[in-house]
Amino acid sequence: MSHARPLLDAKALTVTAGTRTLIEALDLPVQRGELWCVLGPNGCGKTTLLHTLAGLRAPRAGAITLKGRPLPDWPVAELARARGLLPQAQHDAFSAAVIDVVLLGRHPHLGRWAWESEHDRRIAHAALAAMDLAALARHDVTTLSGGERQRVGLAALLAQDPPLLLLDEPVSHLDLHHQVTVLEHLRRLAHERGRAI
Repeated sequence: MSHARPLLDAKALTVTAGTRTLIEALDLPVQRGELWCVLGPNGCGKTTLLHTLAGLRAPRAGAITLKGRPLPDWPVAELARARGLLPQAQHDAFSAAVIDVVLLGRHPHLGRWAWESEHDRRIAHAALAAMDLAALARHDVTTLSGGERQRVGLAALLAQDPPLLLLDEPVSHLDLHHQVTVLEHLRRLAHERGRAI
């Protein structure tokens, strides 16, 4: 057991939805290099827990820290560099090239008026390659299958490159081959690069 300060630390966390208590008094320390999986039936609160851990909703009780700092104290741009969230579904309001969608993951690393550099583009193309999407870089994201779109979302999160990745059903819509590829890549991120997933 590690005695290092957890990357993400939930203490006495209580999460509710309306009048329903979904989670009560949860202690969850997550260290760098760890892979966690939350299992449960539909509607039990897995997504609500992830959104709470990401700072998108407040818990009913308890505290969450990221790198030792309370989650509500993080400026938005800093938080986007420290944690990433892949939602269950991706919704595209307008047409865009796949590479441009993946480059959105680099925005937390850019200055207010800065454009993506060649370094950012290399990171985005590497993320596309890791998700077996290099051939689709110039395709319109609205024309992709559900599995391809899911991998684009994962590639954008890889381009964001946060130390903490919160993934909501990351292999849903993927065929078996791509499920294995994605899970193996996530395992390598945890074990070789110290990402908490």
